[in-house]
Amino acid sequence: MKERKYPPRRIPKAKLDEGIELCVDNAKRFVGSGASLAVTGDVYVAAILVSVGVEEYGKAIWLKEYHSHNEDPLVVDGAVFKDHEQKIKKAEETLPDGTLFLKSGAFDPKSFSRDSFDIGTPVDLMTRLEQLYVDWSETKRDWSRKPRVEVAKIQNCAKIVSERLAKMKEEIKRN
Repeated sequence: MKERKYPPRRIPKAKLDEGIELCVDNAKRFVGSGASLAVTGDVYVAAILVSVGVEEYGKAIWLKEYHSHNEDPLVVDGAVFKDHEQKIKKAEETLPDGTLFLKSGAFDPKSFSRDSFDIGTPVDLMTRLEQLYVDWSETKRDWSRKPRVEVAKIQNCAKIVSERLAKMKEEIKRN
C-alpha cells in the first residue's frame, strides 16, 4: 500500500493545548455515548462511537507529542488529522493489551490473520467501516455481516479510555 502524504498544519504553539483539550472533550463525548448506547440501544452503533472516540484520543496523544518541539508555529504532520489507523495506534500504545477489542477471539491477533481466524473484533478502521456499510464479498460470495461485538468489551474499552481522557484533561488544566 502506498504511503499517503498529508499537507502539514501550522499551529501556533500557544493554541496547542486548546486543540488537545478539544480532542479530549470530543473523545469523551463519543466514548461516553457509545458506552451508554451499548446498554440501551444498538451495540453496533455503540462500537462505531467508541471507535471514533478512541481515534480522537489518539489524535490528542499525537498532538501532545508536539509539546517538545521548539518551532512556533508548530509544523504538525497532516496525518495527525487524517490518518485513522495511525491515530488508533497512538491510542493503543497507551492502553493495556486487549483494551481495543470489541469482542474476544479464539486466536491471538498478533499471530493469526483476521481473514482466516477468529481473532476477535478489534477497534480499527476496517471494523468501523464494516459496522457502517453493507458490502459484497467476492471471496465468500455473500453479503458482508457486521463483526460481532460484546457489550462488556465495549464498556470496558470505553471505561479505560475515559479514565485516560480524564487524566489528560487534568494535565491540561495544570499547565
